[in-house]
Amino acid sequence: MAACVSIYQCKEIKSPELITVEHAYTLQSVVMFLKAHLVRVCEFVGVKEKLSDWQLQSLSVQIYNECPTLTMSEFILFCARLRTGRYGKFYGSVDPQLVFLFFGNFLEEKKQDYLFGKREQEKIEKERKEAESKSCSQEDVQQMLADGKLPFLAKLQRTKYQKQGKQLDFLESIINLMNFKQNNR
Repeated sequence: MAACVSIYQCKEIKSPELITVEHAYTLQSVVMFLKAHLVRVCEFVGVKEKLSDWQLQSLSVQIYNECPTLTMSEFILFCARLRTGRYGKFYGSVDPQLVFLFFGNFLEEKKQDYLFGKREQEKIEKERKEAESKSCSQEDVQQMLADGKLPFLAKLQRTKYQKQGKQLDFLESIINLMNFKQNNR
């Protein structure tokens, strides 16, 4: 849970999906991974009755069948949230039906979290594009020339009346472009 505060951050870890683990190994490997983390939940919560091996097996298979594209890090985060009581408490026993219900809540949070993360990424990308496409004012260009940041343009300005041809055409097209951008804001 310390590595991923949000479900969207789990994507950054680049953990494999459960279905990928199944294809690389076997379904039993996936079930063993899920069971191991569910056992840790059972040990952590303070209830008398833990999940039986049959319940762990069945619950793990159901979780996998419900969402085979879940990543390993997302499942670990789900178990961490179970241990903290985020979705609710267990009373007397760890109820597999309740775990599955909590898993549904987690999947709903996952959907919302990914939508939020995607919107944030789009917002950042939009701001980046706007910053890149922002036109310079003539004063900005003059300041950049004075600071020596545009040496080629400065050379063109110095030789404006000395040479005719492509350099002059290039300089004039830049000046026309700057004027066009300033007049069409």
